[in-house]
Amino acid sequence: MNQPIVLIGAGKVGLATAKMLYSRGIRLEAVLFSSGICQSQDMIHEWVVSGKRPTLIIPYHIRQLSQDFPDAIVLDCSGADWDESDWMILLDSGIKAVFCNKSLLGSESSSIFLHPRFKKSVRYEATVSAGLPVIELLQRQLDSGDKITRIRASLSGTMAWLFSELSLGQKFSQALPKAMSFGYTEPDPRDDLSLEDFVRKIRILSRHCGFTETKVQFPKLLPNKAMQQSLPEFLKSLPDYDEAFLKTVSCDTGFCSALVGEIGPDTARLLVESLELQSDFGRIKGCNNLLVIHSHQYDSDPLKISGPGAGVERTAAAVFGDLMMFLSKNHVPSVYLWSGAQLSEPQSVTAYAPASIGNLSCGFDVLGLAVSGLGDTVQACFVGSEGVQLLEITGDQGMLPTSAEKNTVGIVADYLLKRSSHKNRGIGIRLHKGLPLNSGLGSSGASAAAAALAVGALLGDLCKEDYLNACLEAESFVSGRHADNVAASLLGGVIAVTSVDPLNVISIPVSPRVKIGLIQISMEVPTKEARARIPSKFDQKATIANLGSEASLLSSFISENETDLQRGLKDYLVEPFRASMIPALKVLKPAFEDLGLTLCISGAGPTLFFMSYDELKISSALQRTRDIAAAKGIDLQTRICNVDTRGTRVVSAKV
Repeated sequence: MNQPIVLIGAGKVGLATAKMLYSRGIRLEAVLFSSGICQSQDMIHEWVVSGKRPTLIIPYHIRQLSQDFPDAIVLDCSGADWDESDWMILLDSGIKAVFCNKSLLGSESSSIFLHPRFKKSVRYEATVSAGLPVIELLQRQLDSGDKITRIRASLSGTMAWLFSELSLGQKFSQALPKAMSFGYTEPDPRDDLSLEDFVRKIRILSRHCGFTETKVQFPKLLPNKAMQQSLPEFLKSLPDYDEAFLKTVSCDTGFCSALVGEIGPDTARLLVESLELQSDFGRIKGCNNLLVIHSHQYDSDPLKISGPGAGVERTAAAVFGDLMMFLSKNHVPSVYLWSGAQLSEPQSVTAYAPASIGNLSCGFDVLGLAVSGLGDTVQACFVGSEGVQLLEITGDQGMLPTSAEKNTVGIVADYLLKRSSHKNRGIGIRLHKGLPLNSGLGSSGASAAAAALAVGALLGDLCKEDYLNACLEAESFVSGRHADNVAASLLGGVIAVTSVDPLNVISIPVSPRVKIGLIQISMEVPTKEARARIPSKFDQKATIANLGSEASLLSSFISENETDLQRGLKDYLVEPFRASMIPALKVLKPAFEDLGLTLCISGAGPTLFFMSYDELKISSALQRTRDIAAAKGIDLQTRICNVDTRGTRVVSAKV
């Protein structure tokens, strides 16, 4: 399975990183903004495209990542001052981290470098010199057995650019706004001007090289007043500091000023030096960085790394590079459904689609939810003859049709093939059923969704709307023209189908804290038979009550209000007509009511489900369910699940 990728920080670098990921077909599972988390793929996509921040986000603490995304790669492009203990917990949970943010690794008291998982689970190229390969080169030296003895470095592209501009006659109050507009500074330029940003880089370099000195000596360029002002006040008063900065860079003819850091086994300092114009550091122009690295192997003739050390795109590229180093060579990123991005000429693609709960109790044919831990897998490959061939089906006990024209995966493949530029090619399909048939967990929908992404990724010139319409076509053939299951499986999370003709689907924000209890009854309920039980007209009172349930349910997904959640799961329209088809529902429902929980039919049944923000309450309810089942002779299985926010994803590809 792919590792989910979570981005922290929605500033310039965070947005540039997200754009870079999506341009390469890599989907973010979640973005942590300053005020909370967003897991809605539609909202994340809107932010990436337009830069407009989502309005519906959920308060969130980064420690929750250890439960919600225990195998994630987290990209920290924020400027947050983290509590180190939070990151210790995340690393212990198996999370990997790519840091652009220097606050944690570069703090004076940081001990995270000593964490047992640090070397294998943390990358931080972007913390030192934007896109320059500083950490990578140093690590190669250390891995070879070389020992670093001393590093002299100009590591602030911002300060190098400012010093260069000031030496050309620009005033400080003119140069700083330019640097900000070019993306050369931190969001608050005083992080650069205070030299704390440079100091953090020195600490990171020192720790990476195995040096222990972290009390960095450095000059003071700004008066206390500047640091105490609000950012708007500081920017307004920039002319007040022109004279002080002019003195800082004033030098004799043939010399210039440069801000140089120096580290060694017992040295960590930063100072303004007067240097000859023709010296290595005197020749630095613009936002360039320079590192002069002395080691046992490179002593009299040291290594030198030089190049631009600032810029949003360069920094984002370093983050992306570290991410790619984490991803194994066999990893294929989830294809981004909205872009039509394709893999590099794949010959076969395998995709996984999660189970789903259709109708979502009160949301008949409208609301669907993807469920973690259960699903179907489809492999699509090019074959010699034209058209679609169903090569193999496993896990279905021989119950599914083997004809491509009558199987959902074949119908999906045929639909997409006819709408691609590869109409004359042949596609072979292999389906592995991980879901039981007629179980109420969107079995046909999961097969269709997995086929849509596998075939779509193989063909490479299709989009989200094509995938959804292909799945709807397949569902119409099998169980009726409804998209709540297939859309949930395909897109992940909670979805609402606002229209079928034309098809329109939106993603609904849902708290990651919600847990789902599943009760799988050992019987079958054919979807067509269950739909036949539903009358063509509904009672007005029941309809109004159901609308109230839907409003309560959707509200609870954001507010995390348990009372609203249980009220919202009550179905006054469809359940009364289907309940008799699942005798276990009547037996179990009173026990759930005693616990303050609402037991519901999943899809057409016979699987039952309930939801809560209290995992202990869910565990207690499932234990009571097993006790009742044992006493009444009901054959069933139980499990606790999360909402699968990832949806259908590519799990492997061969090129």
